[in-house]
Amino acid sequence: MKKAHLPLSAFVMGLAITANTITPPVAAGKSINLRDDCPRAVGSVKRSGGTYVFTLKHGQKGGCSTDRMARHGAPYWERAELKSAYFKKGRTYTFSFDVNFSSKTKSSNRTSFFQVHQYHNKKCRSCAPAIMLKVNANGSVIAAVLKRNGHHAVKRLGLRRSQIAGKWASFAIKMGTGKGLNALSISANGRKVFRGKVYIEPKGSIIVKTGLYRPGKRSDLPTDRVSIRRLRYSSNN
Repeated sequence: MKKAHLPLSAFVMGLAITANTITPPVAAGKSINLRDDCPRAVGSVKRSGGTYVFTLKHGQKGGCSTDRMARHGAPYWERAELKSAYFKKGRTYTFSFDVNFSSKTKSSNRTSFFQVHQYHNKKCRSCAPAIMLKVNANGSVIAAVLKRNGHHAVKRLGLRRSQIAGKWASFAIKMGTGKGLNALSISANGRKVFRGKVYIEPKGSIIVKTGLYRPGKRSDLPTDRVSIRRLRYSSNN
């Protein structure tokens, strides 16, 4: 798989990152290199060492073609994200990362901070994400998991934003990527919080996206900030 390298010039270096005193164990596997996804607001993504900091303010519409369209109950969509290169399908992958939401900001409804997407600009422009990890306005952390009918099933993970804010938390997603239904499990801080099935589209690709992505609103949305580090993957072959 060809690796995509993040241009350092795209980021403002030297942002101070406050780490929790208890550091999650180092994840196994290979690092995932990130690059720009769609055009985004200046300063919405910063990097300090191996940590990426994503900040989203009200009205910061994403630069993807669909972000300025009214869809899924929102007049537009706001985005500050990075993406990986494509992963080879047909393997079982474990994607892992550490996340730390700012305790000084607030998440609005349906705020995504991690996606395993299936979009490909040539093969499948309409392919939906296989899984999205989100925070809702009430603070609950959920997984939106793609079903065979093309809709996402919402799965509560028994976590709240307050549990992953102001301190680092580790997530691991293990999933098959063969065509059709595949096994899926999600762990948080070493504890399994979901086990089920996820649908992989026949023409879809496998690509990781992380950052902040949320539905826009005419009235003011709160500023949100999340830090992501140690984004890694391993596979069965």
